[in-house]
Amino acid sequence: MRQSESGFSLIELLATIVVSVIFLVSAYQLVGAITSLSVTASQVSIADDLAYANMRQYANGNSPIWFTCDPANPTTFVTLLSSSSDVSRLPSPVSQVVRANAPYGCSGTASGMPIYVESYVTFGPNSRKVIHGTYVTY
Repeated sequence: MRQSESGFSLIELLATIVVSVIFLVSAYQLVGAITSLSVTASQVSIADDLAYANMRQYANGNSPIWFTCDPANPTTFVTLLSSSSDVSRLPSPVSQVVRANAPYGCSGTASGMPIYVESYVTFGPNSRKVIHGTYVTY
């Protein structure tokens, strides 16, 4: 009579270990990628809030006394804010710029012509940029 062998052979055990290691390495890389995307999304959200708040300082429903239209060059952007400073939870360097122009020309004061206000925040060593823009009338 032959005795039946039970248990795992060395080859089966090694194959199981290799498959398990491949699975664990893949899972580790997936967690790393998800963490990186989460950090990036958080940074973009912070920069987005900052760019929007900067834009709303100028496009706030009040008469835009901060803008003087140049009839010779109405589409040339006028810089209203230019700042480079550290911002909590954003990688350096961080720059904030708000600028405006009159894309449809100047028609005198209180003419109702729109002013385009653009605000952007650039951050990090890869210079990620978040931009907000809107029109206001004067």
